[in-house]
Amino acid sequence: MSVAFLAIVVTCGYRDAHRADRRLFGRSGGHGPDEVGRYRAFHTRNSYCVDLAVVLGPSFRNVILIVLIVLWPQFARQVRGEALSIKEQDFVILAKSMGVSSWKIMWRHIFPNVTPSLLVLATLNVGYVVILEATLAFLG
Repeated sequence: MSVAFLAIVVTCGYRDAHRADRRLFGRSGGHGPDEVGRYRAFHTRNSYCVDLAVVLGPSFRNVILIVLIVLWPQFARQVRGEALSIKEQDFVILAKSMGVSSWKIMWRHIFPNVTPSLLVLATLNVGYVVILEATLAFLG
């Protein structure tokens, strides 16, 4: 269970460390982290994780790294989709028209409205992370 919790925290922390990326928050409106998702589309998550475990080797750090690699595109797609939706809301358009900086809009309007869905996504992924960690532990 501690692996699941740590993996979710690391995944959210990794997303937080890169939240200034313009594409992640939809500020540019272009293509974002979906390229990685499309690249991984033909792999199932478990086979991808087993392949990574074979390459990286067995250790606690590598299990966390594997879970991070597998889960971050899901979090990134969620944030990007929500941010693209929120930036079209009236309160964001009003803040832009008042001359508020894009960083302030991102921190005061977009990020607080994205956080609840990320918490739900993290909660829903805890069970998957437990099963994934058990799979990787079973394989050695």
